Amino acid sequence: MKYRKLNGYKYIVDKDEIFYVPFLFDYSFDQPKFSLTNGYLIAHTGYLWDGPSGPTYDDNTNMTPSLFHDMGYEAIRQGLLPEYLRKPIDEHFRKLCRDRNMSWLRSLIYLRAVRRFAWLATKRRDQQEPKNTIYEAP
Repeated sequence: MKYRKLNGYKYIVDKDEIFYVPFLFDYSFDQPKFSLTNGYLIAHTGYLWDGPSGPTYDDNTNMTPSLFHDMGYEAIRQGLLPEYLRKPIDEHFRKLCRDRNMSWLRSLIYLRAVRRFAWLATKRRDQQEPKNTIYEAP
């Protein structure tokens, strides 16, 4: 995977990164910075993500999996994927970590952390106040 650090956001994809995710085969969407077709989830050049979350360090075992996980959750949040896919996305995230030689225990801790705490990241934000709301303070 090729990426750069970016001020104001943690990372930006520098070259398209493709993930084959069999359980997403029946879903499809095309967004400016990421897309899904025939089970291929693609982070297009320019996709922004914040890297691994939580009390952890960013390394070669978790950078690519965190990109996949962020795209999966963003797709759920935007209504492009159903929320019941959260668990398979979390489990695939762990598989990607293990594929990159993350220890069994550390990958289990990651999985348990996202299962317990990350559910809020899939909630839609369409109930938020419009960005052009004008506030006034005395």
